[in-house]
Amino acid sequence: MKGRLRTKEREERIAEIAAAAKAVFFEKGYFGSTIDEIARRAGISKGTVYLYFKNKGELYVSLMLPMVDEFTDLLLNFEREVSSKKYKSGAEIIMKFCDIFTAIYQYDPDSLRVFQVYHLLDLSSVMDESVRDKHRLAAKRNGSIAVKVCSDAMDQGLLVRANPIQVVNVLWGAFLGVVQVQGSYLRATQKDYVLETLKFCFLSFSKVLGQDSLNH
Repeated sequence: MKGRLRTKEREERIAEIAAAAKAVFFEKGYFGSTIDEIARRAGISKGTVYLYFKNKGELYVSLMLPMVDEFTDLLLNFEREVSSKKYKSGAEIIMKFCDIFTAIYQYDPDSLRVFQVYHLLDLSSVMDESVRDKHRLAAKRNGSIAVKVCSDAMDQGLLVRANPIQVVNVLWGAFLGVVQVQGSYLRATQKDYVLETLKFCFLSFSKVLGQDSLNH
C-alpha cells in the first residue's frame, strides 16, 4: 500500500513540475528558462526538481515523450490493421494517418508544441547525449513503423508506388505545418481551424496518393 502511495505521489509531483515547466518554457523559451524559475512556478525547491530530472534538457524532452509513446501505440495498431488488409483504398490509408495525427494533437497540444520547438530550434544540439539519444531512438522507431505502413499499402496496390520515406515525410511535415500555422492563428484570434484544415489537407493528399484516384 505504501509503495502505491509513493508511486502516486511521485506521479503527481512529476505532473506538477511538467505543468510548471511548460508554462515557463512557453513564456521564456528554452534558453531563457531556468530550473530555479520552474521550481518557483511549481511551488517547490530546486532540489526537488533535481530529484526527478538531472538537468533542464532532460526535463524539456520528458514533456514530449508521453506523446511520442502514444504515437507509437497508434502506429503499431495501424500497422497491424494494414498487414491484415483491413483497408480497401488509398484514401482510407491517408485518412487513417490523418486520424492518428489528429489523435496526437488532441492527446496533448502543449507537448506537441514543445516537440515542434525542439526541432525548429534544433535543441538536440545542446542536449546531453543520453537525453538526445532517448528522443532520437523513439523518433526513429515511429518513422520506421510509418514507412512500413506505406510500403505495405503500396504492395497491396492501395497507394501509388513511390518512396515510402518521402511519403511519410510529406505527411508528417504537412501535419506539423498545419498545427503550427493554425495554432498560431488560434492563439491570435481564438478561432480554431486546426482539425478542419488538417482534414482538408489530407483529403487533398488522398486524391494524389491513392491508387484508386488514378481511375478517376
